Amino acid sequence: MVSVPELKQADPQKWRAAADDAVAVAKQCDGLASYARQDVARTISRCWVGEAGRTATERFVKHADDYETSALALRAMAKAYDDLADVITAAQRDLNRALDYARSRGLKVDDSGRVQLSHPVVPQGSTEHLDPVNHAQGIIADALSKASRADVERHAPCARSRASPPSPTQNWPRKP
Repeated sequence: MVSVPELKQADPQKWRAAADDAVAVAKQCDGLASYARQDVARTISRCWVGEAGRTATERFVKHADDYETSALALRAMAKAYDDLADVITAAQRDLNRALDYARSRGLKVDDSGRVQLSHPVVPQGSTEHLDPVNHAQGIIADALSKASRADVERHAPCARSRASPPSPTQNWPRKP
């Protein structure tokens, strides 16, 4: 489970930057695919007749297909990183609001997200004094849960390619 300090320190902008880089490389792959298919393959087919020329042309067309496939995979990875950044941004916003709420009501929040009263209260038959604790606890638990799910899900697109996803902080997200 992601902790309060880890979520507070996460930098979703690093994932957005990684997504931008992936899109830029995808555009380069598109350009290379177009060049391999339209220019190189066409030139080879005109200048190199016979079976060897056809084989060379097919090879460049295959390279173009590979570049296009790479571009699609990079765009999918970029979308996953952008989605992750959105989830973490929302979780951070919720966490910070809940921490402000807890602070304004004199509540303590530990690193695990557990909320407690700052001072002991002897209940007199009513549990109303626990309402702010329960409210803050629910929001913090939800924010940490969203961040933890995102931490696990960020590995899904990379698991298929065995690539390692970027980490926006040294401590979090954790590697599985």
